[in-house]
Amino acid sequence: MIHRRIHVGYEQSVKKTGSNLIKGLLILGFGLVLGAFGVSGQTGPLTKEGLLNEHKDWAEVKDAYRPRPDVIDRIRSFWKPVTIEIFLGTWSADSRDLVGRFFKIQESLDPAAVSVSLIGVSPDGTSPADVLQAKAVEIIPTLIIRVDDLEIGRIVGPPQEPLEDGLDAVLASYLDPSTIDLNDRESLRGIRHNTLPIPCWPCHVPSRPASARRFVSLLRG
Repeated sequence: MIHRRIHVGYEQSVKKTGSNLIKGLLILGFGLVLGAFGVSGQTGPLTKEGLLNEHKDWAEVKDAYRPRPDVIDRIRSFWKPVTIEIFLGTWSADSRDLVGRFFKIQESLDPAAVSVSLIGVSPDGTSPADVLQAKAVEIIPTLIIRVDDLEIGRIVGPPQEPLEDGLDAVLASYLDPSTIDLNDRESLRGIRHNTLPIPCWPCHVPSRPASARRFVSLLRG
């Protein structure tokens, strides 16, 4: 994941660190306020049926959403099995909007080709702690897309574009390592290769000293 974030833009990732920290603190504060008023959320594994039955407004979002058929066709044509993990808050309007739309998209996908798991997160963003830490989830909702057990992208926060466009863009960025000569650096320059299991630093060394220091700090974790 560090390789992917650095390649997409190591400087941009550094700039986003402060923003994500602020967002995380806001979520924590919001969760504490909800807790003070007795508002709780379901945590751990959830089901689509359970969410739609217990939260009618989520079902309304799903029923009202109209994904673009041409984009859905491209998603359905992806040639490998896809695993999607969705971290959500049953207390979160952003989760309702993203997950409700995803449920509508899911109706058009082959269940054998797209495996989906839903994980509920507490209002304070701390539970289930082991899973959140292992997956480096900082913002709710977060949708993690994997192919061949490799994370190829995330959709984080409230939808900023049609959700099917975001899914299509993530899948379109995937390159199958078995079809690529990983030693041919020149051929990789002209294609998007952030999902390949290769290091960034032989080709992507920043020129400015300050950027280099940030780059090295990211490599060290």
